[in-house]
Amino acid sequence: MEIAIIALILISIGIQFLFARINARIIRESIVLLDRNLAEAIKETLENLPEAIKANFVDGIEPPNPIQEFIAQMMRERMSSVGGITEVSKAIDGKFEKQP
Repeated sequence: MEIAIIALILISIGIQFLFARINARIIRESIVLLDRNLAEAIKETLENLPEAIKANFVDGIEPPNPIQEFIAQMMRERMSSVGGITEVSKAIDGKFEKQP
């Protein structure tokens, strides 16, 4: 009776090993197919990219809207009005001194 149980366990292990190998082969083939499909999709997207840009934008670049222009002008004004760097001196006790 023990021999029959051991034989059934060995047969079960063999079948599980067989299924594991089949699953590994299916996964390998699926990965190769996925890689091939992804490469084709990337290639097609990159080939169609210039046409998509021209279709969505005038001359490839969308002109800035008035709010963007206003913000850019404010940033330019602030950056141009920034003075030089001033050095703040410290007193002997380590505290910052007031500038005259």
